[in-house]
Amino acid sequence: MKKFAGKLDFDYVLREIKKLVISEFEKNNRTLALNIFGNNELASENRDMLEYIIHSGAYEILENSVKNRLNKYGGKTHGKIKYIMTKIFPDLEKICDTYPFFK
Repeated sequence: MKKFAGKLDFDYVLREIKKLVISEFEKNNRTLALNIFGNNELASENRDMLEYIIHSGAYEILENSVKNRLNKYGGKTHGKIKYIMTKIFPDLEKICDTYPFFK
């Protein structure tokens, strides 16, 4: 980031980040990157985030995938019910993506 400080319009970048509603996500990732590459000690939330990233991999481990979907569907109780229902009764688009011969 320091290398491109004079070349990038960071005000524009930050405005676009706000439009995408990912300001907190970007700030956390930037802080993590600066701490890692600056050889600074990581705070506990940075360590948790780094551990999550490392353990997720390119395709995300199943445990993190399920946790994310449960949160997406409304948390532990309601989320579990909605998650199970989508597994038992997937929508047509999901069926066609998984089994192309249904198209």
